Amino acid sequence: MSCWMISWKDWVMNSSGDIKTASITGDMNGSVTADSFFNLRVGGAMGADLTALGTGSHGYSVYAMTVIGASSGTWTLGHSLYLRGASTTAAWSIDSTERLESVVFSGNVAGSISADSIKVLESKGDMSATVTIVGASAPGGRGLTIGKVAGDVSGSWSIGGDVFYVYIAQQANGWTLNADSASRININTATNANLNITGRAVNVTTGNWLAGTLTADSVFALRVNGNFGANMTLAGTAIGAAAKVLQTMAVTGTIQNGTLSMAGNVGTISATSVTNANILVGASGATGVLGDFGGNTYTLNSLNLSGGNFSGSTLAAYSIGSLGLDAGEADSDGTLEYHDLLSSTGTFDGTTNVV
Repeated sequence: MSCWMISWKDWVMNSSGDIKTASITGDMNGSVTADSFFNLRVGGAMGADLTALGTGSHGYSVYAMTVIGASSGTWTLGHSLYLRGASTTAAWSIDSTERLESVVFSGNVAGSISADSIKVLESKGDMSATVTIVGASAPGGRGLTIGKVAGDVSGSWSIGGDVFYVYIAQQANGWTLNADSASRININTATNANLNITGRAVNVTTGNWLAGTLTADSVFALRVNGNFGANMTLAGTAIGAAAKVLQTMAVTGTIQNGTLSMAGNVGTISATSVTNANILVGASGATGVLGDFGGNTYTLNSLNLSGGNFSGSTLAAYSIGSLGLDAGEADSDGTLEYHDLLSSTGTFDGTTNVV
């Protein structure tokens, strides 16, 4: 079946078969239900509810769909290949119980998007839409392969399974990402971002991370091109006793105003300075007693501060391999607690607890 029309106003259409081509040059309203669509194009606004849950001869519920205007209808879809929203701003409601291969928006995106898995999700503007991916049947356990936002991102993304790559080109402000695991996350500026990873986060890179949280079982590499002001909690429950809960944390600016709580061995932490922050490696605090470590004997390989300043802050680790401070630059109101310190450079004239 094929159809062409100028507009579709408050129509109701039900088809038990495959609609090959539907081209509406104007707006589309009402509702349309079909087993599948090969090519659906709406030249105006899409106010219609669309349902396609079958599989056509092309192998998809929707092979290709393009909407030029805004959308206010609900799309209930099966496995679909190409979904394109070309409006500059729209609130979308897309719900699929199966996989969406490619979902691309030309402008700002609000509303909600849900699927079992998504291969490519891209907004070329800002994105405030709620994203929910179940991941029950995701190929290789990967719920989201690529997520890209050219503008700002806010709202909530909940991803069942692994996230392979997320790139936020501008700022993440009021944004939460929940995922089982993550391979690569890159955020230009994390004004207020919350990354909650149940398992391992391999590589996380941001500009300034001013507020929010990073929680994970472990992180391989965290790089911050600016200041880091978030709270970080690494549980370390799924790694071996000798493994590192954090391999590398490199901050070009200051670690500030937050708590880094890490239940496992830590590799290298580097920054210009540490201000009003707590770095706790298997410790609950730094009160001057061995019990602060709760029986943990985790090691921090090294903390290197190129500016040397350690102000209003706490560092507690059972064993510290190397503490590097620029000579003469250390502030005097920090607290350092350890059982073993193998080497240090520079001057630390704050409070030192050897337990």
